[in-house]
Amino acid sequence: MNHRVWRDERFAPPLPPLLWNAVCATYAETQAPYASVLSAYLGVATTAVQSFVRVKCPTGPTCPVNGWFVFMAGSGERKSSAINAATSSIKEFDRKERRLAEAAHQEYSVKTKIWEKSEKRRLEEFYSSTREDSEGIEDENNEEVKRPPSPPKPEKPLFFNLLQENLTPEALYEILDRNVPSILIRSAEGGLVFRSPLFKKNPQILASAWSGEDIGNSRATRKPKKDIYIEDPKLSLLIGVQKEIFFDSFRNNVSLMQNGGLLARMLICESEAKRGYRTAGPPPPTDAAEKFHERISQILSTDRALLKNPYEIEFEPWAASAIQRYYWDTEQGQLPGGPFFEIPEAASRTAEIACRLAAVFQFFEHGPSPVSSKNAERGVDFAKWYLTEHLRLFGPQPTAPQAWKDAELLLPWIKEQAGKISSDRILYNRVLNAGPIKSRRKLRADPALNELVACGMVTVSMDNKTWYVQVTPHGWVNDYVSRPMMETWPTSPPGQLEAIPSRV
Repeated sequence: MNHRVWRDERFAPPLPPLLWNAVCATYAETQAPYASVLSAYLGVATTAVQSFVRVKCPTGPTCPVNGWFVFMAGSGERKSSAINAATSSIKEFDRKERRLAEAAHQEYSVKTKIWEKSEKRRLEEFYSSTREDSEGIEDENNEEVKRPPSPPKPEKPLFFNLLQENLTPEALYEILDRNVPSILIRSAEGGLVFRSPLFKKNPQILASAWSGEDIGNSRATRKPKKDIYIEDPKLSLLIGVQKEIFFDSFRNNVSLMQNGGLLARMLICESEAKRGYRTAGPPPPTDAAEKFHERISQILSTDRALLKNPYEIEFEPWAASAIQRYYWDTEQGQLPGGPFFEIPEAASRTAEIACRLAAVFQFFEHGPSPVSSKNAERGVDFAKWYLTEHLRLFGPQPTAPQAWKDAELLLPWIKEQAGKISSDRILYNRVLNAGPIKSRRKLRADPALNELVACGMVTVSMDNKTWYVQVTPHGWVNDYVSRPMMETWPTSPPGQLEAIPSRV
């Protein structure tokens, strides 16, 4: 089986139906890598929910549900298409909010000026009828005169301004202060984001915002014009980036990013290349994406009283048990010799990430309600998958078996030799005697051939008492890529790509 197909099928833990159908539709329409589309839709669902919900973790305290989704994809892999398709409903919502905000801020400005003038006039009248001394305000009988209470100042209107591009620390504080403190930083050019001052010089701001801790602009790079204090900020990320650029961005401070916990907070995955596999023609007609965006608009139109007092999602008993089992599995995996001994910073947070994802799935599907066991399992599946990706990308790199390395050399040589004689097969003995594997030919050639047979690239058969190696049609159009070394735990969730409609 081709490595690209083999690994792509591992990309799909079970999703809520409405979310799953939208991912399938956009995957078929854009033909972007599946992991890119999946991350984009998870980021949008999380952003819509994060303003109204907090989750009570069965393994820890209450926390927000915002998430940092980062997908690595090569140049030309339609990162922008995936992000734009997923965020279209939030973009339209932001447009409506800006129109409402413009009128509301003008009205607020007028009311504030009237209030200030009225307050000034009231105080002048008050001071004219009393006298001040060093200890306060007193009347003629030396009795303390208390200042009458001021009328309430007009309340500042708050509106959403969710979608943001690359931000400086100063711009981040200003946007969070002027609007509902809930944003999604999105970009298909992740190198610009990861090299920005927000990541390079002020990572502590991001760490605090991920945890929902209050932040103040005293941490900003430049001296602020005014003091700003943001309570309960919600900040999510949706970033597409090329793998080389991602690692180059943190070349000088990878250890800082890991030890500081920023990488551990990111839900990072690597998208499999789709170039060379995309087809022409319109996608199958479906309204799945439209239904998803309708649901996002419904969530963002939730009663804004929840902005000041978010709904606290708890877990049903069986759902809590699934989270607790996952917590103990990952805890034990951090012991010496365990699969996560080298990445404790990510393994320590994965149970909380499972809780956040489960809460997002639950609110997205059913609104305010306790997390069901089904959505708890979905949260665990995704947290486990992202942890596996983190281990593969940042953990110790295992050595590939020699048979995989030899298979990469052997297949191009077999196709070249078969092409020279205008055939699709060559003699097995020729592989042993003249093949690219020089030392211990039979001991190494047979395992390599077995690997190519297992991947559907070649077949080995006897014809008239002579053994031949024959290239399959699949082997002619694809190159062998050695399969990744995967730990036995955690197992990757089952694939669902078979259900995705293909293009005509």
